[in-house]
Amino acid sequence: MYARIFGPEFRDPNAADFTPDPKVMARQSVLSAVHDQRKSVEKIVGSADRARLDEYFSSLRQLEQQVDLMLQKPAPLEACSHPAEMAEGPVGAEVEITAKNHKMMGKLAAFAFACDQTRVINLAYSSLGSSVYRLGNQMTHHILTHEERADPALGYQPSVAFFNTRGMEALAGYLAAMASIREGDKTLLDRVLVYGVTDTSFAKTHSLDNLPVITAGGANGHMKTGYYYVSNGDPATRVGLTVQQAMGLPVNSWGTDSMQTTKTITEVMA
Repeated sequence: MYARIFGPEFRDPNAADFTPDPKVMARQSVLSAVHDQRKSVEKIVGSADRARLDEYFSSLRQLEQQVDLMLQKPAPLEACSHPAEMAEGPVGAEVEITAKNHKMMGKLAAFAFACDQTRVINLAYSSLGSSVYRLGNQMTHHILTHEERADPALGYQPSVAFFNTRGMEALAGYLAAMASIREGDKTLLDRVLVYGVTDTSFAKTHSLDNLPVITAGGANGHMKTGYYYVSNGDPATRVGLTVQQAMGLPVNSWGTDSMQTTKTITEVMA
C-alpha cells in the first residue's frame, strides 16, 4: 500500500497525462502468450484435463481484467488529494504506539480508497495473540484476559476493558477518517463497507458463542446502518453471508461445520 501511494505504482486519477506502466504492459504480453498456448494445448488433452485448464484460466481471466484496468487512464476523482508523506514513528506493541500507528494506517487506507488505488483493505489493530501492553506493565492484553480477576462491583475485568476500549477507539478513528472525505453528496464511508470483527467472544475461555461483529458504512446503498441485531446463538458467519449477498456475490452458503449457515440478516440489507 505504501508503494501504491508514495511510490511509482501510484496512479493519480486527476493527472492531466497518463503513461501506462511498462511493467504492467509486460505482464499483459505474458498473459497474451499464455492465452495463445492454451488454445493449442486444449486440442491435445482429454476432457478431465481440459476441465482443470478451464478452472485455472477462469482465475487467470480475473488477472487479465485487472491488468487491462491498470493500462487505462483512471477516471478523475474529486475526493483524491495526495497526502503529505508521513514521518516514521516507533514500532512496538505498547498501546499508545499501537494507537498512533493504527491511526496513520487508517488515514492511508482512506486515501487509498478515495484515490481508487485499491478496493479491498485488511487492517488489523494488533497481532492475533493481542500482544498490546501498557507502558510499565508487561502483562499483555491476551495474558490479562486469562489472568485478571473480574471486579466484583463492576462485574468485568477492568484492565481487559481498557484494551477493548482502545481497540474500539481505533476502529472509530478509522471510520471517522473515511467519513471526513466527501464523494459527491455522500462520504467515502457511505460508499464502502467496513467489516469489524474479533476472533473471540469471552476471551478468558476463547469462547466463540455470540461473537461480536460490527459492520459500518452503507456499501454504496446496499446496506442499512443503525441496527443492533441479537443473534440468539446463531453463528457469526450469518453476518459474512449477509455482506457477501449485499455486495452482489452469488453465495448461498458460508462457513464450515458448526459455523456453516444459509441464513442472512435481511433486516440490514437495503
